[in-house]
Amino acid sequence: MKYKKSTENNFLPFIIIILSLTSISLAWSQGNVQAIGPYLSIDYKPFFPIGLYHLPDNRTDDEIWKEVADAGFNFMLSRESGRYGIYVSKPVPWKEINGQRFNMMELYRDKSFLGELKDFLEANENDSTMLCWHAPDEPSWFGPTSNVLRLGYEAIKKYSEKPVWLNIGPSFTEKMHYNLPHEFLEACDLLSEDVYPIPDRKRKEGQGYNINTYLVGEHTERLVQMGSVNNAQHTPIWMVLQGFGWGDFEVFDNPKDFIPPTKHEMRYMAYDAIVHGATGLIWYGPFDTKSDDNHIEFWKNLKMMASELRELYPVLTCPNELLPEKLNFLKEDGSEAEHLKCKIKLLKDRVVVFVVNTRPDSMKNIKIGVIEENEGQLTRVSVLTEDRDLKVNDNRSWTDDFEGYGVHIYETDIYFSFMRRYYEKPVSD
Repeated sequence: MKYKKSTENNFLPFIIIILSLTSISLAWSQGNVQAIGPYLSIDYKPFFPIGLYHLPDNRTDDEIWKEVADAGFNFMLSRESGRYGIYVSKPVPWKEINGQRFNMMELYRDKSFLGELKDFLEANENDSTMLCWHAPDEPSWFGPTSNVLRLGYEAIKKYSEKPVWLNIGPSFTEKMHYNLPHEFLEACDLLSEDVYPIPDRKRKEGQGYNINTYLVGEHTERLVQMGSVNNAQHTPIWMVLQGFGWGDFEVFDNPKDFIPPTKHEMRYMAYDAIVHGATGLIWYGPFDTKSDDNHIEFWKNLKMMASELRELYPVLTCPNELLPEKLNFLKEDGSEAEHLKCKIKLLKDRVVVFVVNTRPDSMKNIKIGVIEENEGQLTRVSVLTEDRDLKVNDNRSWTDDFEGYGVHIYETDIYFSFMRRYYEKPVSD
């Protein structure tokens, strides 16, 4: 960076440099990292990871880190420290004994594991870019069992203040392996599942019985319920989404036309997870971003998805919500549009409503409205990312169409009388 010299104050460039360095360090400051309720919080502010399981094309160069950060990603599973504002989760290492590979959380395997685990934690604990430890991936499918991981988890909690993230594997299938999914809650602070259902309604070797795209949201909801006690959520739930095409896996016998998700499919899965309670999204992949038009287009769309989520970051990290039952969704015949699901976020100056159509069939002229005739009202509705304003009917409702697996994000001034302590009543024109 070049600075123009000034005869008035020769110290100005140095002041600017100092201030710049200060702002960089503040970006990484994180004194208190906790998994509280639905969110991972940094210094008591909710953090929503927009992440990748690894860098594209197995690259590690500085240029790809910057490309990923510029797109909007803020989180990565990585053995390296983060760069360009990207936080990381560092995986607990593996160790080979007599030709077999074991994770250091499997403390009963060898008495040396505890010392080596402690050394690893101490070496990385003060890395200001590191948010959480990553436990062995997909243990419900491949092990270790939950009882084994609990031993390692308790050791990590003894020597570290960082939370532990566990990606359980695609667990809600007709086939179980090691433990029931809820048992792994005892071995982590953050829980996620990877479910990769594209192409929709087609069997994928390697994905069990998860063949429907809407299972992303349904599995998210099951995880949230699993991580709740008396309907109060105790464990943040992230979702690991599909960032690849099943046809790319040579180890599985899937058709080559099982390409990566389209932009529409990708966007639906992201918001389906969010509407059903996910407070973090991490994509597994992409493995290849340059081999053909499908992969080039997918990487372009995935970066656009990250940018869209970055724009919505204040909404995604807002802890204030209304019950979804405060809105109703009615078809033209007056019956309930039961496959439309929503999440309602209350910000200081607006109410944002995420709505997803959880089925592949389109729905026309859906009336969306506040439920209480005498209390609920609104005066304006716009559709974010679509540059549309919708007509409000009688200060109570609006109408919209939904394509199959469609997503709309509405910005409104919805108001109920019980909101009067914090929010102002909208004024009709």
